Amino acid sequence: MDFYLSNKQITSLLYLQDQDHHRLADVVFLQTNNQQVIGMFIDGVNPFFTSYLPDQRDDFNLFATYEKLSIQSVPYIFCIEKVYSFHHRLYHEHLAIYVSNKQEKQSILILFLQDECYIKTDISYEQCKEIILQNIKHTSKDELCCYHRDIVSNDWIEITD
Repeated sequence: MDFYLSNKQITSLLYLQDQDHHRLADVVFLQTNNQQVIGMFIDGVNPFFTSYLPDQRDDFNLFATYEKLSIQSVPYIFCIEKVYSFHHRLYHEHLAIYVSNKQEKQSILILFLQDECYIKTDISYEQCKEIILQNIKHTSKDELCCYHRDIVSNDWIEITD
């Protein structure tokens, strides 16, 4: 996750649409200020990541299912200064990623459901935890594990609260 998210400036959210103009719920891309992308795909319990759009390299094998894909771009600009990764303690599932600026006024929560990347913007860290627990029924507060990327030590630190 460090390679993809740490110290990046996001310029837009990119959603894929199929040939019938339906949004693909299981994949999302974040575009950075240098025109690179961070792609996330969920099909099962843990997400896959890529730094390529499907027409550059189809890492998610989307063209096996879809004839044509188009991109819908939604501008959303901020610099990632905080990165949180949420996991289930018992099942070793990667549940969500939360990125924000320093004040948490701009943020993106990407919640990985079994076959959907649920996106929520402009929420606080506390709201983020509530949304995760509301949407993932088999997870209690005690089973939710969160790690934060510490900028000073450059280590992943577990948050206990």
